[in-house]
Amino acid sequence: GTPERSRPPPQPRDPTPPPSPRPSPSVAPVPDPSPIHTEEPAVVYSAMGYKGESQHLFRGTYDIHNLSFSPVLSIKIPPGATAKFHQNISGNGPARTINSSCLCLTDFNANGSSIVIS
Repeated sequence: GTPERSRPPPQPRDPTPPPSPRPSPSVAPVPDPSPIHTEEPAVVYSAMGYKGESQHLFRGTYDIHNLSFSPVLSIKIPPGATAKFHQNISGNGPARTINSSCLCLTDFNANGSSIVIS
């Protein structure tokens, strides 16, 4: 005959009931840390004619010395936006306002220390 294989002894049953399924907690979406700008920015340039270095400026106040270059010699302004070139930093002091893109800002920049885009 065939040799009999020995069976392992039966294991005792675990009296602990299986864990009940838990509802998974609702997970709130994690906000994206980068700012999302829905409006079109103004673009300032280090040279006349929209040339040279450029920097996007969204709505807000910018001191000229904090830009990546100085002076600002031309600017593209999106429709509906304005740029105010203020004599003092932080958007203070007398200002000259422009409402459309400008190829040559030499007369604006002579006294400007900050720009407010609105």
